[in-house]
Amino acid sequence: MEIAKFIPWLPLLAAILSGICCMKRSLRDYASWIVLAAVAASFGLSLIAAKHITPESGPQVVHFFEWIHAGSFKADFSYYFDTLTIIMLFVVTGIGSLVVWYAGGYMAGDKGYARFFFAVGLFIFSMTSLVMGDNLLMLFLGWEGVGLCSYLLIGYYFEKHSAAEACKKAFLFNRVGDFGVLSAVLLI
Repeated sequence: MEIAKFIPWLPLLAAILSGICCMKRSLRDYASWIVLAAVAASFGLSLIAAKHITPESGPQVVHFFEWIHAGSFKADFSYYFDTLTIIMLFVVTGIGSLVVWYAGGYMAGDKGYARFFFAVGLFIFSMTSLVMGDNLLMLFLGWEGVGLCSYLLIGYYFEKHSAAEACKKAFLFNRVGDFGVLSAVLLI
């Protein structure tokens, strides 16, 4: 089960490598393949993790380190696995793989090709972190990452006025959503 902790980190590594591809014109075309390989590998790790999670075995926690400990409040940096987490990981990494594969051809020739796949890799990292978070603070950080990536992807064609306006709307709606999620976390 320890191998399952790499599920979100592979897309993050791919996002970083895609960012490096942005800097060198000769590497740009590799960005989609890097992200596709990482997201597909995360899907494979989700399949492996699914073998270890059954309703009879109960949930499992993969602990990284003690993150915040203040008085009676404790938030570890750890991932939580149960059957719902596995189903959501299948959705995020499985459909994410298909989206990356399709986008690789659809976005071909675009001048910001590697930048787009940087944002997609970061989005998959954020979404898997949101799904796997063991506590509400981890969930909130994943939520914020998804909001940031939504902003980056919606505003991808920032030169166009309509995309810039849509990006502003997404930013404002995300702030409202952030307030709601943060309020719920604090109430809980």
